[in-house]
Amino acid sequence: MAISVSDLIWSKTFRTTVLAVVLIAGTLIELYLHLFLGISTGYTHFYYLFLVPLAILFQRNTVFFGIYLAGLHVAIEWMNAGAISEATWFRAIMFVAVAYVSGYIFAVIERRNIDLLTYLAERSSWSRISPDAHADEMGEIEPRTVAGTTVMNLKRNANIRGLVSALSHRDVEVRYRAAIALGDLGDPAAVEPLSHALKDENSGVRWEAAEALGKIGGPAVHALAKAVHDEDDDIRWRAAIALGEIGGDEAIEALIEALSDEDAYVRSRAINSLAAIGEPAIEPLRAAYPGGDAQVRGCVTAALSRIGDPGREALQQLSAGEAKQ
Repeated sequence: MAISVSDLIWSKTFRTTVLAVVLIAGTLIELYLHLFLGISTGYTHFYYLFLVPLAILFQRNTVFFGIYLAGLHVAIEWMNAGAISEATWFRAIMFVAVAYVSGYIFAVIERRNIDLLTYLAERSSWSRISPDAHADEMGEIEPRTVAGTTVMNLKRNANIRGLVSALSHRDVEVRYRAAIALGDLGDPAAVEPLSHALKDENSGVRWEAAEALGKIGGPAVHALAKAVHDEDDDIRWRAAIALGEIGGDEAIEALIEALSDEDAYVRSRAINSLAAIGEPAIEPLRAAYPGGDAQVRGCVTAALSRIGDPGREALQQLSAGEAKQ
């Protein structure tokens, strides 16, 4: 069976080998330079090169290597000078501090990566959950991350204020889940916060905010109409889809503006949405045709052709009007 590079790196044998090599190298450097040559400074900076890879592999346990280096450094200084200077104590403390901090950072990174992977696995499996999967009384699948549990509890209690606050949480998963939860609850009070979330630094949060606005429906039309002009093309096409599901005059107007979008996919979603709205979109489409450029006219034609007989009749009238001109 083939062994991947990742499997090799995280294997016990590899980690033990790396630890042994680093311990031996650190000890030999300390003995040769410090004990035999009497050099007490300068070379110690190289120890930080040992601490980082150990922190990746051993995380918080790296502090024990830092303690070993500190103890060895202090002991040899005492053997050489018969006393321990303040500078020596400072270097020893720095070994321990850097080992602890770097190990802690990599431990946090790994935990967050595991949480995110778990969350993504949950998200992808929601559509194919087996009947015997563990769910609560509302039919919600129990999350397996801290962030997921936090947001789930807020959702169960319909705590809109808490979910709105979660939209500005520093943890991207909390913001992502909060946007989904607000869309599921459909409370109009969430429209403005979700509109702000369309500017989130994380694309996933932005996309879920747009989808959530679509779920809220009518009260979110104005926000979605503005989102059709967002700089993010993924937000624009999601807004176009949502507007098609909601309908209404403001939605139709925004979708017709989207027919001139520079992105072909955004235009195609706007066409589909106008066709889905159906007959109420016919007159606005007809009105957009004469003053539109070739691109807009092509989109109008595509939308009308999908509205059935009334749309095709409108197309014939437009063609006849062009023929007369």
